[in-house]
Amino acid sequence: TTTVTAGSALAQGLGAPTVPGSLLRGESADYATQTFGDPWDYDNALDVHTDEGPVINATAIGLRDGRLEVTFDRTGHFHQVWGGWPGGLRIGRDGPANPIDASRFTRMSFHVHSPVQTVGAVSYQTCPDVDAGCTGSVPFVLSGEGWDVITLDMTQGEGNPWAGDIQAIAITIGGSDTRTFAFDWMRLHEPGDVVNVSWTNPALTGESELRWDSDADSTNNTPDRPGWGVLGTTSAVGDSAPFDLGAFPPGSYRFQAVNGSARSAWSAPLVIEAAPRIVIDNPDITGGEDYATAVLGDPWDFSDPGDVTEIRNVTDIAFADGVLHGTNSGPDHGNPFIVLPDTGDLQAGRYHRFTITTSFEGDFSLDVVAGGGMHGRISWLQDDGTELHQTAEVVTYSDRSTYTVPLGDAGPVELMEEDLGPQPGWNSGTATRGLRWDVNEDLGARRWRIDEIRLAADDESYGAVDVQWHDEAHQPGTTVTFHADTDREGFTGPVIAADLVQTDGANSVRWDTTGLAPGEYWVWAQATSPGGVSTTRTYATGPLQVRTPDPSKVPEPDGLRLFGPGRVETAVALAREAFPSGADVALVATAGSFPDALAAAPLAAALDAPVLLTGADALHAATADELRRLGVERVVLLGGTAALSEAVAAQVAAIGPDVVRSAGPDRFATAAATARMAIDAWADRGVAVGDPLVALGSTFTDALAAASLAGHARRPLLLTSHDRLPAPTAQLLAELDAGSATLVGGTGVVTDGLVAALDERVGTVRRLAGADHVETAQLVAREAVAAGADRDVVVVASGDAFPDALAAGPAAIALGGVLLLTPASHAAAPTVDFIAEAPLSRLHIAGGTAAVSSAAATALADAAG
Repeated sequence: TTTVTAGSALAQGLGAPTVPGSLLRGESADYATQTFGDPWDYDNALDVHTDEGPVINATAIGLRDGRLEVTFDRTGHFHQVWGGWPGGLRIGRDGPANPIDASRFTRMSFHVHSPVQTVGAVSYQTCPDVDAGCTGSVPFVLSGEGWDVITLDMTQGEGNPWAGDIQAIAITIGGSDTRTFAFDWMRLHEPGDVVNVSWTNPALTGESELRWDSDADSTNNTPDRPGWGVLGTTSAVGDSAPFDLGAFPPGSYRFQAVNGSARSAWSAPLVIEAAPRIVIDNPDITGGEDYATAVLGDPWDFSDPGDVTEIRNVTDIAFADGVLHGTNSGPDHGNPFIVLPDTGDLQAGRYHRFTITTSFEGDFSLDVVAGGGMHGRISWLQDDGTELHQTAEVVTYSDRSTYTVPLGDAGPVELMEEDLGPQPGWNSGTATRGLRWDVNEDLGARRWRIDEIRLAADDESYGAVDVQWHDEAHQPGTTVTFHADTDREGFTGPVIAADLVQTDGANSVRWDTTGLAPGEYWVWAQATSPGGVSTTRTYATGPLQVRTPDPSKVPEPDGLRLFGPGRVETAVALAREAFPSGADVALVATAGSFPDALAAAPLAAALDAPVLLTGADALHAATADELRRLGVERVVLLGGTAALSEAVAAQVAAIGPDVVRSAGPDRFATAAATARMAIDAWADRGVAVGDPLVALGSTFTDALAAASLAGHARRPLLLTSHDRLPAPTAQLLAELDAGSATLVGGTGVVTDGLVAALDERVGTVRRLAGADHVETAQLVAREAVAAGADRDVVVVASGDAFPDALAAGPAAIALGGVLLLTPASHAAAPTVDFIAEAPLSRLHIAGGTAAVSSAAATALADAAG
């Protein structure tokens, strides 16, 4: 290999290319970025469907290392915008639910690798159904010489014109045998500026070419690598070539002239500044107040069998870690279903946003055979009738898990199953009851899971509401302005708040709606990048209902909550509040289940460490960022590799800290290992250790309630089953030779046999129990105050779900205070009583309104004065 320096190249006359005009340009408006806050960069499963139907004649398709790779058996296609199955509901990212404005987005660009020279086409539909004669297409040619940037003017197609609302887009590639193609990115965008980059070649003979490069490293410019390309060639002494700014994703681009082995110096960098990728988290399509939580006081989270009233045609039923598992069975294999509890009236006029998180084992198919039928339905009864009302199919794909159906937003024709004849739709009678989820229509023994079902009202405001958002491509200095529109078209309406400077992660602004007429409003955001050259406009996915102000629904105070868009980000918010200057150690637990982290509070107290959460198989980006901010030297992973994989351990280690595990073969052994680690840490500090606390390990409520006392009184926390003392717990009790132990939890959750087993191990068994886990947490908090906790510092978390409380307990201890629990729907009396008894200097709510409702938070704030 001959290396040519910039100096020798310049001596031969190969000058550095020049870029006219500003070197900072804005990203052109892109459909996916503005609609979903998620460009088609193939870094997540939502970027493209990979199941048969949306994909035709593919022997393999998948996302790998930020690319879409598809192997076609002869001519095939995949849908970049899927129109949905005929007869099925169009929801989620389906094109009919998110139509493309053909007057705005007129250019289609993609970066593709083809092993052969061939032809293809981008086809589109101007109506939902492909057989309705509403298709058009734009052809293209692939060179077969590596990676190509293809840009198409969609207004120059054949067939139906590119006009109105586009409902579907497919990429078709021709072939006569099996070939694999790769896509690095795809953009459906507004026309962008074209920059003519100039270069000179006066002292060299032959042909020179102008190349673009995303990393200014010519040594890696090989045909199999996508980060570069050729813009133009010339045999003249100088020339220019167009660089289409709209076609390329954000980034820094440099240009170089090449003639044989001679290379010019690099041009100055041309930066395409990323457009903000705003996602409005509230209001949104999933809505606000949940029926099961608000009316029944028990969300349909499948933490126990009481979350269903009937299960039919299902076998191998199990409720485990908040997930319902089942397998299709007889007598009617193709009709497994569950019926959800209600009071006899689902209040369909108010609650109409149905969201389910579900998945299945095996391959996707809609064929009416064993192994097919992968679609569910929502069914219900009306008034006193027995006729079942059914929606059209909710197709459940292998690469999707959460589906939201706005039951009250569509008329009966769009919503209901047409094969059953005319049906009145949702909210068509005086009472709606018997809500039912028909899981699938597979004639075989399909195994499936349901994680959660919500039936929610629209997001609402009774005088003020928090508009919440985050930016998937946050850059410091991005500004956001919010507006309120009366529909979801045209980006009109008055300003809510102007020129807000956002932060990374969750953002919120209080909107006073008292001056607005009651009715439906659509919030939209206009965000401008730090350089001021790129702007996006994004609507919320769901409406906000402005109601007449109600004194009973006074908005909660600003700054009351510590939360993020999810459980992982909420744990980060708690850590930032409790450890503003960092920490030497952090504990990391899985966000998906509670057992391994139940006994974490005393260890967190002993090590002066926060508890952070992450996925089981990969380190969450927010957690990684927080570990860096904290500057930790050591990370303790709670649980074995089933809870947190070795990949997570490696990703944590790559940040810099030492990584150790606290783990055992089951939750009881893990709790014992965690307790030993806490005891050793206290011993290293010369701190005396108190007698142990013991709580039930099969549920999270009592163990989480014990957090304050465990941390402040330096008492290890052990787990037990309801009727026996597990061997790891018994062994550690023997090692401690404790004179007493405190059993945390009510008499209804443990048996006399367990108490007797504890009596054999310790001198005295004491009970610390209220009427329920909320009252137990209050009693624990009082004992924690007696042990030295600050009475005036309180953190409140939901007692209905575990994730926020896992991190909130250690945060409360680090702040010097106590942890209390409350139901999501209302402020529990024991919690209110504790807060109201004496002045507070600090009150925090852990989690968003789905965890602790605004009504509950406001009542708690009122109790605190």
